[in-house]
Amino acid sequence: MKKIVLAALGLMAAVALTGPIDTAHAGKPLTLRIGHPMAPGNNVTLGLEKFKELVEAKSDKKIKIQIFGSAQLGSDRVTTEAAQAGTLDMSSCSSPNMASFGKAYMALDLPYITSPKYQQNLYKALDEGELGQELERISNEIGLTTIMYS
Repeated sequence: MKKIVLAALGLMAAVALTGPIDTAHAGKPLTLRIGHPMAPGNNVTLGLEKFKELVEAKSDKKIKIQIFGSAQLGSDRVTTEAAQAGTLDMSSCSSPNMASFGKAYMALDLPYITSPKYQQNLYKALDEGELGQELERISNEIGLTTIMYS
């Protein structure tokens, strides 16, 4: 939850720094689109719905999030490539598909990388530790920024 709140605040700060895109849209909410392949009720879908709720609330509805699930805009690889190209604002991508962008992401899918009793340690390493910092560096090299892990 902390990661989602920080991501929403970070997104708002980044948008605030850019200022209005043009004067014709001044005063209108900024709408950001995110595409993902998951079905309604999936943990990714639920996380993105919470993200939308937090961003819109914290921005006083100056930022709107449109969620396109169930692969409406394409697979996670297609939407991630679109985010890289700047034709889509955000994408949700599985770690196996992220491995095609950066081989370091393969580590997240190693069998038995952690047992359930250590799962929180892995999430902490992704959210606050060197593991997350390294994956963020790799993401930045390929034109992406990580907002959250699910």
